[in-house]
Amino acid sequence: MNRVICLIVLAIALFPGGVLAGETRYEKHIARGIAAMEQQRYQEAAEEFRSALTERPADRTATLYLGTSMSRSGDAGAASVLKKAYDLDPQDPRANLEMGIYDYRRAGYQAGAEYFERTIQLAPKSELAEKAEEYLKAGKKGGGKPWSAGFQAGIQYDSNVVLSGIDGLLPQGISHKADWRLVFNLKARYMLVRQQHGEVWVGYSGYQSLHNRLQKFNLAQQQLEAGAGYILSSVLALRASYVYEYDLVGGDDFNAAHLFSPSLIISEGKGLSTLLSYSYRKNHYFNSELFSENHDRSGSTNSFGLFQNVRILETLQVRAGYLHVVESTGKDYWDYRGDQGTLDIRLALPQKAALTIGCAYEKRDY
Repeated sequence: MNRVICLIVLAIALFPGGVLAGETRYEKHIARGIAAMEQQRYQEAAEEFRSALTERPADRTATLYLGTSMSRSGDAGAASVLKKAYDLDPQDPRANLEMGIYDYRRAGYQAGAEYFERTIQLAPKSELAEKAEEYLKAGKKGGGKPWSAGFQAGIQYDSNVVLSGIDGLLPQGISHKADWRLVFNLKARYMLVRQQHGEVWVGYSGYQSLHNRLQKFNLAQQQLEAGAGYILSSVLALRASYVYEYDLVGGDDFNAAHLFSPSLIISEGKGLSTLLSYSYRKNHYFNSELFSENHDRSGSTNSFGLFQNVRILETLQVRAGYLHVVESTGKDYWDYRGDQGTLDIRLALPQKAALTIGCAYEKRDY
């Protein structure tokens, strides 16, 4: 079975700046490091600043920039490098600001407030002071709050009216029943633990599709999630989550599922990252008037995925992926192996909005 999905979900690009290299090797490394930081290539920046330190050991500027780039990339050694830069000159407003940012991200508003206040005292009416004030205001307004929420709405076309939910595809297609539909997705998450290198969260997702002609295939999906993540290094990070899902189709019970998903994230730098994922899903389907033999499809699903993220500009990101799926059910004729290719383009909009355009192609062999 072949099918084509096109999805349009409800943004302006900023070109990164550059700096001119200096004359000495030290100055060249500093200039290249700053340019890399402006483009968020933090690992590359850190290497340049380390090279600068080989030219001028214990240099305060190179040490501070090194600690800053390591902090931005989540490197575990950032704390000691930033502290060394701070100890070299406790009256440096930038060192105070970076110490505050590090502590703010690690432990929240109260941890970084003292450094932000000292930055304002040392460099009043400067850009550094303005940045420190932003962090102080964000903290007072709950900028470090542990919860987040988001809403998406869009239009979707499917050549086979496959029941498509929040994260993945339910194994049911209605061949030769192409239709347009509106889709809505609400997500909320509460962070139970947030530290410099790890986090634990719980979350909720709700999905609703409204078809143009085939309303009996409207899907309502609810998900409860618990997950954890840990940064192993500036290059590697691990994540794992458990999800309980319940689905209704046309208002009738359709499926209850348990999903376990570990993944490995590889940050190559220069706006590139790779996601290696595996998921195990245990499905329990319910019979209904629309799906009288639905229970026969109860069983398990194993999925293996490879996804590449490319940040072209600060506000423009492209994601391409491949997913291999193996479905095992109570009836052999429902078992299948499938391959799916995806392409998503996301453009950030003002006011924290975004435009996402995505396409997917899937082939299944039953």
